[in-house]
Amino acid sequence: MESAAPQYQLNEIAAIVFGALSFLILAASAVYSARTRWEREKGKYLLSSFHTLTIGVFFAVVCLFIPIYYTDYDFGESFKLVRPLLVAIHHALRVFILDGEFDTIRDAVLPLSLPVQMLFSFYAAVLYVAAPMLTFGLVLSMFRNYRRERYFLWQRIRPCYIFSELNDRSIEIASSIYRYYVKTRSGVPMIVFMDVFAEEGENDYELMLKAHEIDAICLKKDITRLSIRRKKNRVEFFLMGDDESENIGQAIRLTQAYKDCTDKAVSIYLYSASPGAGYVLDSLDKGVHSLQKTVVDNILQHTVEFLRDPRVEAPRIDTGMFVRRIDNTRLNSS
Repeated sequence: MESAAPQYQLNEIAAIVFGALSFLILAASAVYSARTRWEREKGKYLLSSFHTLTIGVFFAVVCLFIPIYYTDYDFGESFKLVRPLLVAIHHALRVFILDGEFDTIRDAVLPLSLPVQMLFSFYAAVLYVAAPMLTFGLVLSMFRNYRRERYFLWQRIRPCYIFSELNDRSIEIASSIYRYYVKTRSGVPMIVFMDVFAEEGENDYELMLKAHEIDAICLKKDITRLSIRRKKNRVEFFLMGDDESENIGQAIRLTQAYKDCTDKAVSIYLYSASPGAGYVLDSLDKGVHSLQKTVVDNILQHTVEFLRDPRVEAPRIDTGMFVRRIDNTRLNSS
């Protein structure tokens, strides 16, 4: 005689325990997500608030399915603990891709008392709606960032000014560069801000608006992961993060990556209040370059103003790499 198909039904105590656990996970992820949104510090949080919330909702959905599939159904001795957990994860993934059937929840809660049945079903319905929306938001976010990176790669002729972070100092210099090109009618530069997340707080939102006003591109990846090999015009890197050691590390990695670029001018400007950083930069192997001495002298004397000087902008034959430390005093006096 064939055995009847297993009926997955919830035990009321298990439903209350795992339902409460699921809600606690969801609440904790929401609180942590809000904290990363308003108090995010560079390097402290590895995930954005959106990703944190998505992970929290996923584990909350898994917790709903665990008591449903941990039944007396015989999965075999060696898999009776692991396999139901994997099945719960599988069904949680189906919920996120809009393939989960709510009938599973509806049938499982039938033996429960009416109050527990209503609370469990309502909470599950909320997660069934929220999970696909988070999936759609995640895919849309990835697609937007992909489009921006493709746009950066396609623009090969425009001069590039790439900033390691979006902050008050970097937006001030980027705006100065933009105004210089507008004033001199020298074309449209490509201004790029790296390590930018859209949900970091009110001040960062205002910086994003300023970046939008100068037609800047904002990307999420680190500046050392952005390739400039296909660029034909000059490329200027500005390492202006709050962490000076990170700035120095980025300068070293960029120098090692592009010291062999002899088809364009590549410059790295490192923001650092420590004079010792200058000695580190001087010791780097910058490869072969052909910057004219008059241009170099101008940059050394006027760290920021050289961007507005047409005598510096004019030479197109200069190639190779130039690395220079910019201190806070030099920036404030410009």
